[in-house]
Amino acid sequence: MPTDAPEIANLIGQVLQEVRDLRREVMAVHADLVELRNRQGSAPALTIHEASKMLNCGRAQVFRLISEKRLDLAPKFGRKRTVTTASVLALIEPPEPEKKQKRSSRAKSGEDLGAAVRALDW
Repeated sequence: MPTDAPEIANLIGQVLQEVRDLRREVMAVHADLVELRNRQGSAPALTIHEASKMLNCGRAQVFRLISEKRLDLAPKFGRKRTVTTASVLALIEPPEPEKKQKRSSRAKSGEDLGAAVRALDW
């Protein structure tokens, strides 16, 4: 653990550089995602290589995702296997959180709880 000021300043500089590098990588992935979204209308399918690049994994992992039905196959393009762009996007984008249902005014006031307690016959 660094104890003097120059060591601490050096450590902070290293951390900041790492954050800058990570930010650059995130921006590159975001640009790829935007490009993929723009291509979705014109290119409904991606090759296995393109899908592996977008998912940041290997070809074997893409084939594993296909066998697990997490990626949908599209028609072959010549001799190349393809997957649907929509299924790749579904894996990249996080699912939307489910909205909580609002509680009824009865549940808020505790009337249902009182009825349940009376039904117990204590």
